[in-house]
Amino acid sequence: MPGDSEIDRIGRLLNDYKQPLCARFRALFILRNIGCDRSVEWIGRCFDDSSALLKHELAYCLGQTQNEAAIPILESVLQDENQEIIVRHEAGEALGAIGSCSSAAVLEKYINDEAQTIAETCRLALRRIIWLQENKCDRKENKRESPYNSIDPAPASSETSVDKLSLILTDATKSLWERYQALFSLRNIGTNESIKTLAKGLTCSDSALFRHEVAYALGQAQSPVAIAELKHSLENAEENYMVRHECAEALGAIATEECEEVLKKFRNDPERVVRESCEVALDMAEYESSVKRTPLASLSNRFYRITSTNDPIALTAGDLGRLYQVSNEDIDTLYYRYMLPPKFRKQVETLNECVWLYRQPTLEATACLKLAGINIPNLRVVLWGRWGTGKSMTVYQTIYHVWKQGWVLFTIPNGELMTIMRDYDEVKPSTYHEGRIDFPLLGHQILRRFKLMNTRNWEKLKECKAQKHYKWSKVEETKEGEPITNIVDIGLSAPSLSSDCVGGLLRELTHHCSAGRFPLLVTIDHANSLYGKTTMKDKNHKLVDPKYFTLIHHLRKLLRIDWTNGACLLVADKREVSDARDHLTVPLETPLELFGEDIEKVEPFIPIETPLYTFEEMDTLYDYYLEKNWIASESGRTERAKKELKFLSGRNPYYYERICAFV
Repeated sequence: MPGDSEIDRIGRLLNDYKQPLCARFRALFILRNIGCDRSVEWIGRCFDDSSALLKHELAYCLGQTQNEAAIPILESVLQDENQEIIVRHEAGEALGAIGSCSSAAVLEKYINDEAQTIAETCRLALRRIIWLQENKCDRKENKRESPYNSIDPAPASSETSVDKLSLILTDATKSLWERYQALFSLRNIGTNESIKTLAKGLTCSDSALFRHEVAYALGQAQSPVAIAELKHSLENAEENYMVRHECAEALGAIATEECEEVLKKFRNDPERVVRESCEVALDMAEYESSVKRTPLASLSNRFYRITSTNDPIALTAGDLGRLYQVSNEDIDTLYYRYMLPPKFRKQVETLNECVWLYRQPTLEATACLKLAGINIPNLRVVLWGRWGTGKSMTVYQTIYHVWKQGWVLFTIPNGELMTIMRDYDEVKPSTYHEGRIDFPLLGHQILRRFKLMNTRNWEKLKECKAQKHYKWSKVEETKEGEPITNIVDIGLSAPSLSSDCVGGLLRELTHHCSAGRFPLLVTIDHANSLYGKTTMKDKNHKLVDPKYFTLIHHLRKLLRIDWTNGACLLVADKREVSDARDHLTVPLETPLELFGEDIEKVEPFIPIETPLYTFEEMDTLYDYYLEKNWIASESGRTERAKKELKFLSGRNPYYYERICAFV
């Protein structure tokens, strides 16, 4: 059994109202399976939630634990008239599932309640307690008897004739106890005939509670033969919401494509219990489908905070501080395995998944890009902040966001500008423009990355024609009217021409972008290095002005306001002017400090600061690292360790991940 700290972690997730309902349900089911007093206590704390569906499930799970520690909680819920009827009913049924004689007095108070559902539930619960006493059987006997490992409100009938059971099931003159026995017997038989017969119970108009239980049993059976009846009841707006909710969850358990389409139609149902049931049911359907596709693989229960969706376009302010996953296919398509920061790339390779924390800077950056348009000069957004606070990661998340929307991407990642200015390997005089200096290897690398990152848009780019004739060399040329992708192909086939091809490509991209063919995002990490120092000297041993570097010349031109329908996302980093890890001297962090007198070259711009982690963000990542064993030692899995990690990292994102990796 998990330790107390693990149970507490799951309990906190259950009680976190900011979590998606599906994640809270998973946490609830884990606590139910543990079933200890501590689990019961955590479940009991959640009955003040606003979701009646969740509270209904809380009561159900407490009953399934058969832990007598849950009795005071359930009795309190049953007697609380401020609770919804669906919640009070489930509390009464759970008391019957536990089967303690001590609950009889409370149940008797409500056997004639004005709410028919409450009255019928309490009579059934009392009848089950009496049945347990009369048969002198262990309270857990019913759980062993059920092939679904559930504690049912009544034992299955010993009758095995489907025809006879059908008569009992639909006979309103019979007691609910007898009809429940027939109901569970039909479920246990499990043939198409018995399930179809059981589905007839959805038409019994005398008791909504009974119809609700029929739908529950059909969900356990998971037989497609009952889809039509369940669908009809869910679509019937006049049906009791308890019945409709149970029908939705049953369809989610059956999990065919037809079921999913029906559930999607009711995700916005006026009745909250119904729409939340559809949300949970669709999650259940996804799980069932994944199990059917990969029978040997189990779906991981996540106990860390996740966003409402993995679609970056649909993320909202309500998802801040949570994690979302990027598919491995998208990571490969975006060439990210070669661009992400080395330490994070190692984490992605180790865990075989890319999970990002959705933070305020990403929200702000993507919100700014929504303003881009044909009639608006290119937006300039400058990310700034202390070293290690996630400036580069914000760039990659923003790229992913607009890539999903079909933007064309041109990216200069972390380190490339520093390579041009100081760590260059190979240079040559330009053959296209006298006096300029080319960087063949870097130019080739930029063009290759551009082609790989824009694979989805390559056909669209082929439709864009060159606006002028480019004579790259005596042999190589791009004629006016040829696809602009030819410029990329020439640069890749002849690296010595790649730097000039980058310039030609950028000229064409900004032209067609302004014409409305596509939106363009340019990202430049360490953008202040465009105006930084260089170590290259000319034949007179004087430092060369970077304006003569072909790549620098063309990248600087991108920051002009002579093109529209796009944006430049820039990172200002102090590595250009000082040791990035130096935290002792007066920090140089703001765009004005880092760009210096060249700040006017990028103005006007929108500054976005990347701050230190909040405690909530650190808690989210800590839970993720625990689940993925990124924090491997037992000493790291304690509340004390959690606090120490926060203190040692100083809330710096880079240091926090690095320290956690060594724990």
